[in-house]
Amino acid sequence: MTPRRGNPSMSNGRSVGIDSDVGAGKYAAAVRASLRSAASGRNNALVSAAYGLGRLVGAGRLERVRAEEDLLAVAAEIGLLEGTEVMKSRGTIKRGLDAGEKHPLGSHPSAFGVAFRPRSGRASPPRSASHKEPDPLRPPADEVAELWQSGIAVTEDPATVAWLRSRKLSAADVVDRDLARVIKPKGPRFTWASIGTRSWADSGFRLLLPAFDATGLLATIRARQVITSDGLKEVSAQGFAAIRTVYADKLGRRLLFDGLPPSGFSADRLSVVVAEGWPDFATLASYFSDADENATAVFGIYAGGWTQDIASRIPPAATVAIWTDPDEAGHGYAERIASSLAGRCRVIRSRKEVHDVPTD
Repeated sequence: MTPRRGNPSMSNGRSVGIDSDVGAGKYAAAVRASLRSAASGRNNALVSAAYGLGRLVGAGRLERVRAEEDLLAVAAEIGLLEGTEVMKSRGTIKRGLDAGEKHPLGSHPSAFGVAFRPRSGRASPPRSASHKEPDPLRPPADEVAELWQSGIAVTEDPATVAWLRSRKLSAADVVDRDLARVIKPKGPRFTWASIGTRSWADSGFRLLLPAFDATGLLATIRARQVITSDGLKEVSAQGFAAIRTVYADKLGRRLLFDGLPPSGFSADRLSVVVAEGWPDFATLASYFSDADENATAVFGIYAGGWTQDIASRIPPAATVAIWTDPDEAGHGYAERIASSLAGRCRVIRSRKEVHDVPTD
């Protein structure tokens, strides 16, 4: 099927407001298109593109992990990820993003061809402490809902069942708790549900992972690779941000939506677990019975996902266990989560080993 909608290209010579989703989407699409069309000096084009997307990251309009994924995908298309070029390109992307983040785009950047180039234009003025962060750039809500609703049960896709089994996950449990679905082979296709020019379905990213905002609404979808263990494992919508969203089981979504314990639950008896990554989130969500009167709400996190707004939806006096990997990134996540709950909830910090099975 022909992909529908997605990021429009930027018209030359026009300013585009980054306050709008369309404006930011046009800017990001133009940066990537410039890199694809570079006939020579491709490393210079790569650092310029990284700088351009870095400016969106700095403005809070694009998730850095997403920017890195997009740039790597385009770099692969133009032959910059072959042999010894891989590490060089990764370093180039990092330097460009770092530089761009220091000069976030303002609300009305100049025309494409000027705004995204290093050392052109002026940096936006510092934001005041009271400045409200702009809303993240999301894929169209109707398309997100359509893709999710069209998804099929994971039990219907042998490759996904095999991948889940390799992670010691039950496909039946995933279906029962509606934690993920599989892209329908002849279902709707959208350009944001792709990596470079290849759709998620064609790239092996068949597993659809719903991500929810602080109000419990489906905000975006991420996708997980189930065919190969090489390269990227999980991606967010191309050209859009997954920041300020989390994975959530049924009870977790109710907490986000209501901000209160469900009927029959007292806050001091409410348990919450925050896990790093979808596999551990799914393991824990499958482990705890949602029929238990002392059921546990489970959230899953990734880079840029957890926020103070999400933490504020967890009722005071609840007990929150943080289940992150015993590495630098995991410690960083745990620190931010604990800080966001300080003084409100009882926080349990337990270092885990990957693939540990929760116990009583």
